[in-house]
Amino acid sequence: MTMPAPYRMEWLLPIHALKAALLAARHGGPGASISISALRRRLKANEKSGVNLSIGLFRADRLVGFLLAQVETGGASADGTLIKERFVSINDLRVRTSERDAARKLLARFATMLLERDDLRPLPIRARLPVGRTSQAERFEAELLAAGFRVTTRRAAESAVLAELALSLDVTPPAPDVRPILSMLKDTEQWHHDGHKIVIGVIDDMSGWRQLEPYWNALAQQTPGAKVFQTYEYLHEWWVHLGWSAQLYIIVALRDGVPAAIAPMQIDASQWLRREQPCLKYLGEPPESDRPTVLVAPADAPLVDRIADYIVKRSQVWERMSLDEQSSDGHLFLSLVPRLREAGFHVSCVEGPADPIVEIQGGWNGYLASRTRGVRKNFKRRAKQLQELGAVLLEASHESSAGAALERYLEVEAASWKGRLTIVGVSQSAAHLSFYRELARGWAAPLGMRFRFLTVDGHTIAATFGLCWQRTLYSCHVTHDDQYAMHSPGVVLTALELEEAFNQQDVAVIDFLSGVLHNKGSWATATLPCFNVHVDRDDWRGRHFQRYHYRFKPLIKHALERLRLLERYRELRDWFDNWRARRD
Repeated sequence: MTMPAPYRMEWLLPIHALKAALLAARHGGPGASISISALRRRLKANEKSGVNLSIGLFRADRLVGFLLAQVETGGASADGTLIKERFVSINDLRVRTSERDAARKLLARFATMLLERDDLRPLPIRARLPVGRTSQAERFEAELLAAGFRVTTRRAAESAVLAELALSLDVTPPAPDVRPILSMLKDTEQWHHDGHKIVIGVIDDMSGWRQLEPYWNALAQQTPGAKVFQTYEYLHEWWVHLGWSAQLYIIVALRDGVPAAIAPMQIDASQWLRREQPCLKYLGEPPESDRPTVLVAPADAPLVDRIADYIVKRSQVWERMSLDEQSSDGHLFLSLVPRLREAGFHVSCVEGPADPIVEIQGGWNGYLASRTRGVRKNFKRRAKQLQELGAVLLEASHESSAGAALERYLEVEAASWKGRLTIVGVSQSAAHLSFYRELARGWAAPLGMRFRFLTVDGHTIAATFGLCWQRTLYSCHVTHDDQYAMHSPGVVLTALELEEAFNQQDVAVIDFLSGVLHNKGSWATATLPCFNVHVDRDDWRGRHFQRYHYRFKPLIKHALERLRLLERYRELRDWFDNWRARRD
């Protein structure tokens, strides 16, 4: 298996508007005259409304190409009747002249994404080409054709400088692959053990991943410590909406041709010292996954040692490794770390965020009495304040109405502090929004998606949702209307949801997940520790990375915090990034 090219693809976000506008201005075309502020506003609006499909191609921190695309709603005439339709609009394609293959990489990956995402596959596709720039329009159209698009119709657009193409892709579902999984594995090793043939190899494409579906969840259900975030449905949707820019690297151990262990991993681009490095990590990272692990039944745990050996032997495929939120008793953690150190790699195991849980045992009154006096007093005071405003009610949704419940949740999030930020929440990006909508639309039942709403006189003031799997409720998101922030509705909602769980006894554990706020952690009956594992090669780049991030940087951050200069430092860093973007 070859190492990926020194590129990384990311969604083009408002923070990239400066680089994109400068790149467009240098290379002409319909996007050349757009200002930085106008492009930023456009990307921000598309992000908030969940229609942004724009992709940026980066080499290190330099933007070398971008594709502006979005989902639009427009009018179409049929027999004189104006009807509205949703379609995918490709608005602009800009690449640096020195990166000749960048345009094709962007369009090819974009085409693959359109085919893989259930919410985009049925939509018509249109592209706008510049009129009056014949060579540029021909080059744009040639790249579209080379990436697998086909032109069905051509017409003049409303703008005098653009022509519009109606495009199509081959959306015929591929025939089921009937080949055995063994034939799909790459870079295999095999041996015999106790009369069984064991084979370990890698699956790096969607076709092979789909073949694992019948075995995936069965292994997940048998794996100690596995969570709903390692199920096939969750990881598949995460990949097509959020993880598409990396390379699949799913390590599979077969026993007599049947999957007995699966390490769901990917190779992503990690930037350091203006260079992209292939980084091995679990699927679902960054943080839409929690406590990722190898899927294996306890009886087959020795196969994890073989997977660890396989990873170390294939170190030519990756330059760095980042395994977040690993349990201290996790088999891969215990097996892989000593092997990596023995092979000469630099390994840092940093304490990760604790995972607070509530074990649902006994009754609600006994549990509440076990909480601190401050927690009990705060809950009762907040509940009383809300009751003075009107009738307080906890409402539940059914799995069959998860789509409508999610939209209701989003209305509350839009009125919260999360609605003003772009780093947290369900709607933090168009990709996150489409991811959660697809979970609610297609997988609410198998993932146990459930919503709870706190209302005062019929007005929803707080909402939460989670995933219920194997009698554990994973609390994914909670939000509240800022108008009621002084009454801490999130505290009341959490308490009422806990009370419901103790009364109904339909779950055994409520997992608040890592990185929660104090008000949730104060309800916990136990916390689960974890470690973040970071691995680098024993070369000057790896040594520099380890020393900087795990020795020097923590000391500098602590000093800046003590001197109250951390915010000033971040402002200067942002200014420098903008200056460097203009220089590039």
